[in-house]
Amino acid sequence: MSSGTGKQAPLGKAPRPLRRGRGRPPASAPAGDDLREHVIAASAHVYAEHGYRHTTVERILEAAGISRPTFYRLFSDRRDVIEALVARANDLLYAQVLAAAEQQRDLRGAVVAAVDAYFEWGLNLGPMVGAIYNEIHDPESPASSHRARVIARMIALFDSIAAEHGRPRLDPIFWDALVCAAEHAASGAFWPKRRPPAEIERRRAVVLRILLASLASPRERVPPLPLYDGAPPK
Repeated sequence: MSSGTGKQAPLGKAPRPLRRGRGRPPASAPAGDDLREHVIAASAHVYAEHGYRHTTVERILEAAGISRPTFYRLFSDRRDVIEALVARANDLLYAQVLAAAEQQRDLRGAVVAAVDAYFEWGLNLGPMVGAIYNEIHDPESPASSHRARVIARMIALFDSIAAEHGRPRLDPIFWDALVCAAEHAASGAFWPKRRPPAEIERRRAVVLRILLASLASPRERVPPLPLYDGAPPK
């Protein structure tokens, strides 16, 4: 997160590059925290297209329309800026899931709301979500370490929600397996490319079945098994 009063730039919208080369940027060009936000937003689109290994400082300079000295006044290197934008994406995911789950009065409602918040996050984040999921097992990419942190936060969140509703503490290994299984099924809605609405809804139904059937008490109703008609997915 940026410090100061600068407003965070949306990660899903590509900013207009500033002027590079001769002459000064226009008087309306961002400065200070706003300039940092401008570079982060521009870097998000470079990262979405090229991934961590092929996101270079030069590509960021071109997308943001800034000089190399300006970049290095704001960030130490390319990893620094990608760390910032991946952290922001994961913080946004956690905040949206937390806000959605906290509005519910029971565990089932919290799970459904959290799943919906996750899919909304993926749809709104845009192409960058594909780059993140493509690199969650790449130890060189910031996406890998940040994924581990957000998974741990999600597990702690649902463990606390379950406890608030009088459920017994569950083995952390179970929570880890459950969250990772749900993430695996859900991430295919956005990676390697965004799926059509029907396929996204199909994956949402599978995720809900996994979570609700695993967490339901003997008296609670669970969604039916998601049947498959054998038609190839579109």
